[in-house]
Amino acid sequence: MIITVDDSESLPYIRVSLYYKITDDDLQQFQEALFSSKGFKSKDQLIDYSGVVHYEITPQGLEAYSKQLAEALESSRPRLDRKIAIIAPKDLPFGMSRVFAAHMQRLPSSYRVFRNEEEAFTWLAVGANTAICDSQ
Repeated sequence: MIITVDDSESLPYIRVSLYYKITDDDLQQFQEALFSSKGFKSKDQLIDYSGVVHYEITPQGLEAYSKQLAEALESSRPRLDRKIAIIAPKDLPFGMSRVFAAHMQRLPSSYRVFRNEEEAFTWLAVGANTAICDSQ
C-alpha cells in the first residue's frame, strides 16, 4: 500500500489517499499515518480510495480494525463534531466503507461514504444539519 497524508495548513481537512493494494495488514499503517498528522484531533478528514486497484480487506479484518480504531479514538479525544468523508468509487471499497461507517456509528464523529470527490467536498463544506444523500 502507498499512502499519502496531506495535512497542510491551507486545507480545512486532512486528505489521506491510498494507492495500489490494501490489505488487513495495511490498516495499522493507515491508522498510524492518520493519528500522527498534526491536525488529527481538530480537522475533518477526506479518505480517498480512488487509487486502490486491489482491495483485499476482509470483513473480519475490517471489524477488528473498527473496534481497535474506536478504542484509540476514545482515548485520543479528537474534536467531537468531526466529519470523515470516504471516497470509494469502486463497488467493493464502497460497500466495505459503508460497513466500516456503520461500525463507527457509536462515535460522535460523522462518517459518510461517497462515490466521487465532488459529493464528498460538498458534504465537508456544508453545515452538519444539511442533508446530502450518499451515492447508491
